[in-house]
Amino acid sequence: MAPPPTAPTPEPPAPAPAPVRAPLTPEQARALTAAQELLARAQPDREALRQALDGLFDALDPRDPEHQALVDGVVALLRRTETDWSAGGLELLESLARTGGRPGDRSQAERLSQSLGIAARYSEDFSWAKSLPGYVALVRLDVDPYGGYVGFERSDGEELAETLELRYLRALSALERFVERDQLGPTEELLEFARDPRLGPTVRARALNAVSSATRDPARRIALLEEARALDPGSIPVELALSQARLHGSDGPAALPAHRAAWERWYAEFRSRDGANRVEQDLVVRSLRALVPLERFAEAHALVDAYGARWPDRMFVENMHRLVDAWAKGAPTPANEAWLRGPFR
Repeated sequence: MAPPPTAPTPEPPAPAPAPVRAPLTPEQARALTAAQELLARAQPDREALRQALDGLFDALDPRDPEHQALVDGVVALLRRTETDWSAGGLELLESLARTGGRPGDRSQAERLSQSLGIAARYSEDFSWAKSLPGYVALVRLDVDPYGGYVGFERSDGEELAETLELRYLRALSALERFVERDQLGPTEELLEFARDPRLGPTVRARALNAVSSATRDPARRIALLEEARALDPGSIPVELALSQARLHGSDGPAALPAHRAAWERWYAEFRSRDGANRVEQDLVVRSLRALVPLERFAEAHALVDAYGARWPDRMFVENMHRLVDAWAKGAPTPANEAWLRGPFR
């Protein structure tokens, strides 16, 4: 008997148009000049810079290269002094977020997010609760809160206003905990944030990527990731996830060139970041689960070898080679088969 017809995958909603910003008022123009002059100094006065940024409340256009350069300058300053989160760094980041601008240098902004996570995890005079205003500011700046892979973990103990950005962080971290345990989790709330035009395209694409990781249907995963890529074409994690989903889906071997290219981009950008070892393990497993059913065993082994050449985790490398060999020899165990399916049972 023929299988019942499947419902067509709905088209993703069209992206909302970028907001139109009014020209700067004379007061805002003076504040912008003051901030630029302060950043040009070797040791800028951080409090004066914060005050200048406060004069730019919701004034900067995220599409304006000059405004992006200002945001990048403040991000660079925070990166140089990233050990000072408890000494005015958070306040400066919050003031920057209130300007309405967004970074142009994605890599540096994500590494700033990473440094915030490292400080929250390891600093004696810092904590997740203290870091939360910084993560809210990063979301407002449209910076991926997991971009550094040592990112936002939890929001307990804080006393903050219940903002859109805070609710987004809670929904994202809740789903990420399921994904990290290789389990499917609730996606409805996060999907609402992914479609909310009040949030920036990068954090919306990050939400769609997380939702796709907790979705059973291959066609739906591809549709979600294509929607994410339309929002954030420069996202390497989205590009890699989409290539993996297409290997799983109807594209099959045709997706292999895009999969290889995505891995090369990931190696170049992310391997120098803290936490990349653990994350690369997870990504290798996802790729193996796509390559093995296609009987691309040599490519699967090469991916494991590439991991082993960079990271000293011999047990993981040996286990992955053993799993691939079990399928190559046509003798997978029930445990091997369960591993291959992962959460998509």
